[in-house]
Amino acid sequence: IPAPLTGLSYFGCGWSQPPTSLFALRSTKQQRLRQDLLRRNCAAVNLSLEDLNSTYLNNFIVDDKHGIIYCYIPKVACTNWKRTLIALNSSKPYPDPMSFEQRWVHNFDRFKHLKNFPQAERKEKLQHYTKFLFVRDPFVRLISAYRDKMQHYDQYFYKGYVRVIFSIRRWFTVVTKGWTWSTTILR
Repeated sequence: IPAPLTGLSYFGCGWSQPPTSLFALRSTKQQRLRQDLLRRNCAAVNLSLEDLNSTYLNNFIVDDKHGIIYCYIPKVACTNWKRTLIALNSSKPYPDPMSFEQRWVHNFDRFKHLKNFPQAERKEKLQHYTKFLFVRDPFVRLISAYRDKMQHYDQYFYKGYVRVIFSIRRWFTVVTKGWTWSTTILR
């Protein structure tokens, strides 16, 4: 681990020294346990590639030029990763990924998706390409979605989702009128 920069702490934890080898061992063990849990849960689902329908494959972006498959999860840096993929597939000199408009980046037709390939080609790509995704704490993801979609007016999102959420909230409040827990939860 590199020496700390002046005034900065490791991982925001206030450490003035690098983490000890005990910390590194615990982190490695924790990562191994997470991987084992993921493998067990995926094995329990027991779906073959043939069983997967297009819905399951909606979020898999294929980049043939670099031999990668990116499974994006909304509110887990997917905008920035899509920008990066667009920049990587542009001609040199590569454009600044941040120069791409957010709405433009999310245009579904901008990318090749795994679901659009024939079954044999899907299997080939899944066997040979590097696959990756990013995850995020679900509660932090929910807060991020609220801040991004509810606090900042977005016409598309508002028409599609926010109006529905507000109508459910109004209905729930009317149905539970007088129950103190309902107003506590919803506000």
